Amino acid sequence: MQYFNPQIDKFGFTHSIDNVIFRYFVKSFNTEHIANALIAIRKNCGCDGWEKLNCSACSKYSWYQNIVHIGSIHIFFGKMQSFNKVDRSWTILPILRLEVNPNKHFNTNEFAEVMKWVRQNCTSTELVRYDYAIDIPYNINSVKAYNSRKEAGLYKGTIYRGQRNKHGFMRIYNKALEQKLSGKDLTRIEHTICVNQSPSFEKITILQSSNSQLSPNELDALNNTIINLCLVLQAHGIDFEPYIAKLNYRRRKKIEPYLYGNTMELEYNKEILDKLLEDIKALFDADIENDTNTDKNMDDYDFVSVSDDEELPFF
Repeated sequence: MQYFNPQIDKFGFTHSIDNVIFRYFVKSFNTEHIANALIAIRKNCGCDGWEKLNCSACSKYSWYQNIVHIGSIHIFFGKMQSFNKVDRSWTILPILRLEVNPNKHFNTNEFAEVMKWVRQNCTSTELVRYDYAIDIPYNINSVKAYNSRKEAGLYKGTIYRGQRNKHGFMRIYNKALEQKLSGKDLTRIEHTICVNQSPSFEKITILQSSNSQLSPNELDALNNTIINLCLVLQAHGIDFEPYIAKLNYRRRKKIEPYLYGNTMELEYNKEILDKLLEDIKALFDADIENDTNTDKNMDDYDFVSVSDDEELPFF
């Protein structure tokens, strides 16, 4: 398994940036020229992929009129903005959106060719969204997320909190199984972060051992009773975790060692995250000079208006 410039914390956990979305301003916007250039890159690199051009505004493709996929590098360009009811046309902003996993593509030929084209044809960029990943050498059953107010979900062994692709979305899954690492424990904890919002992380508890030599009799009667009830539920094959998740944080932390053994709380390190983002922005040329006006937001640039015969969608 490869990473792009990972950071290792004091516990030996591996931190990396997984999927990212960057937006670029295209200097000379021409749909046909851009599509032809990107398709040529795909063919020259021998990659699988597809394209969908001149999408209608009611399509599901993120309100971009054109899409080219180069393997698992996804490129959208021509951002559809407001609709003019008089001449029934959409304003098309000269914006290119690049979605890619740097851990998978930072050293591939197709990524190098795409970034070469970006440097030659784009100016001004911004990071829109990224996935912050932490890989820990523990079984997924040892990783617990408690006290989250986000919508909970479970699909094919993956634990979810929040809404997919939305800010604060978190998922926990068996990375060893995904990578076919036989006989190893490796769990990934991944948070989706939109850069225009403050990072939203979950409190993650890691169970470091399955047995405890502590006696619950050392606790007060209430905590002792809770522990005994949990153990009875467990003996009958009933999961007690949804019940203790409703307890307040201090009580839960007090009884966890008696149920699981030693535990630790996952630490989020701002310095590590800042270093990861610094390297990612360098990889994607986030310091490209804007030769038009660096003070303007990309959505404020001049645009071209094109006709669209599709009906105005209502939702």
